[in-house]
Amino acid sequence: MLLLAVRHAESRANVDKSAGLDPELTALGHQQAAAIASRLQNAPLKAIYSSPFRRCVQTAQPIAELLGMPVRIRPDITEFHHLPEGTPQTAASDPLNRRTTSGPIGS
Repeated sequence: MLLLAVRHAESRANVDKSAGLDPELTALGHQQAAAIASRLQNAPLKAIYSSPFRRCVQTAQPIAELLGMPVRIRPDITEFHHLPEGTPQTAASDPLNRRTTSGPIGS
């Protein structure tokens, strides 16, 4: 099995740190997403997964459309420091993270 990971394209937060936790892609980000979709048009992908963040879904969508596949949203694919404290997936409650870091990412 081969896993291909694609980081989200440029989001508003990449150019404006006050854009919030769930920003959309910039115009350049949409161009980048279209470019990666074009590069992956012949890739033997079986599924496309994305975190629920808009920037990630907007990056995955052109790939999915070009390949005729749905984007499968996975809430467990996310940055730990963007989840509310007490959410089961937070770094503070992740046993592996407790063994490997001093606390939640960004703390």
